[in-house]
Amino acid sequence: MVSEGIVRRYAADAGGFVPVGEHRLDPAFGPAELAGCLREAAARAPDAPLALELAVPFCWHRCAHCTCDIVVARDRTRADAYLDRLGRELALAADHLGPRRAVGSVFVGGGTPTFLDDAQQDRLWRLWTAHFEPTRDATLTIAANPAVTSLPQIRHLRAVGYTHLVLGVHDLDDAVQAAIGRHQTYAQTRACLDLARGVGFTGVTLDLVFGLPKQTPRSWATTLERVAALQPDRVVCRPFDYDPVARPNHQALLRPALPDRGAAVDLQRQAWQALGAAGYRAVGLDVFVAPSDPLARAADRARDVFGYRPGAAVERVGVGVGARTRLDEAVAANPVALAPWARALDADHLPTAGGRRLSAADRRRRDLLERLACDLEVRLTPAELDAAGDALVDLVADGLCSVGPDRLALEPAGRFFVGAVAALIDRITTATQAPSARGGAS
Repeated sequence: MVSEGIVRRYAADAGGFVPVGEHRLDPAFGPAELAGCLREAAARAPDAPLALELAVPFCWHRCAHCTCDIVVARDRTRADAYLDRLGRELALAADHLGPRRAVGSVFVGGGTPTFLDDAQQDRLWRLWTAHFEPTRDATLTIAANPAVTSLPQIRHLRAVGYTHLVLGVHDLDDAVQAAIGRHQTYAQTRACLDLARGVGFTGVTLDLVFGLPKQTPRSWATTLERVAALQPDRVVCRPFDYDPVARPNHQALLRPALPDRGAAVDLQRQAWQALGAAGYRAVGLDVFVAPSDPLARAADRARDVFGYRPGAAVERVGVGVGARTRLDEAVAANPVALAPWARALDADHLPTAGGRRLSAADRRRRDLLERLACDLEVRLTPAELDAAGDALVDLVADGLCSVGPDRLALEPAGRFFVGAVAALIDRITTATQAPSARGGAS
């Protein structure tokens, strides 16, 4: 058990993992800078497959707990102009990448990608495959909300070519669903999952969120039991990030109905225990996989747009509202609102809201945070351990991590307050300017 004192001390760090270094984006980093970075990435590794993120921001309505950059729409024809511009952005990115067009993974997120009708889905597929070519073993993933996705739509998505499906369940309890304005039945979820398997999706992931209003240990236990009974290939269990200032829709949530930090930590621990007892293997910080899943057997893992992927990290190109590009030497973000994204493309510019060329410290920080998220441990240089100072001593004394001659490892309690360890890594890499990273168990 995590003591109440530890919960109070590290309350701000409870929940999920934050890639600290990638949030410092410079608004002066614009289309020309991103174009140059894409050309450099192509020259550096012309044959290396990329990852591709495609954002479809439309939703029929905004859920009270939503943290995504969405566009509420009632008319599917609004997506037609969006797809016009998405095609333009794909063409611009591909032009700068030159011959580097192979993609080993694609993730279509949102929003609600199944806002698109079948003809629009066909068009989206044609748009990205006109410029990029999936490898033979590519993982092609699309997200769906079971409450607004029909069974014929799921059948069509598989026929188009997608291999993996992410179903945004979040919670199956009626009271929680009423509190967040997202209503779906267990029967709907089961029907979507069963059909996805029946039509040949290679993998189905269920996405859960803990820390939502009205969640209790009893209701959460029931949700976890029902999810395990569905036997998805993967379960993602991520924290709810309540931020009524940045996300005005959160103001609709009654603060007293939200679990406090201590209760949220208990819900997270409950998920680890319940899914582990159901036979799932924990991968990193927030993903649970069936023993037959390739991720369970992978010697190496990397963070992906949604969860983890087997193998080493790959460079990612993000296209659409709110998408992010992650290159070895730079990161960039698209505008999170539709209007500035559209204006940039109408002027034939890459729609870049900000970015950053990564320094040696930035790359070291990102590599260490990646290994922490994937392996729950990192290797540090003597200089980095020295720079950690008393802050590391406190984390060890509080039972959040342990330290060896060249290694920092998360203890079970540290998984719930990983933000504190991530913040320490942020500080020590800035102080030491270390050139490279190694991580994981030897």
